[in-house]
Amino acid sequence: MTADKLITRRGFFSIVEDECDLYKITDKKLRLPFFQRLFKCGTVIIHVKDADTPIKEITAVKNPRMVLNLVDKYLNIQRDKYNIRGRDMMDMHSDNCNFDVK
Repeated sequence: MTADKLITRRGFFSIVEDECDLYKITDKKLRLPFFQRLFKCGTVIIHVKDADTPIKEITAVKNPRMVLNLVDKYLNIQRDKYNIRGRDMMDMHSDNCNFDVK
C-alpha cells in the first residue's frame, strides 16, 4: 500500500499485480479464521469501485486490525483530498437497481 494506492499481488511463478486508488474503496471487512488466528493473522477484504476486480482479498496478514486501520486512515486522507465521501461513490444507475417501468 502506498499513500494513495492499494496494490495487490497474486501468483508464484506468474505474478499478477492489481492496483486501485484508495478513494475508490467502498467497504472493508476483516475475516479471522481459526487457523489464521493461531498465528495472529487474518484476511482483509476490500470492496472497490473497480471493473476488473471489485473484491480484493489480502489473506494471511499479520496484525490485520492494524492493516485495516491503516487502510482507513489513508482512505480518509485521499477522500478529503478529492472532497469525496462514501455516498459519492454509489452509482444510481448501476445494474443493482432494476426498475420495471410500464
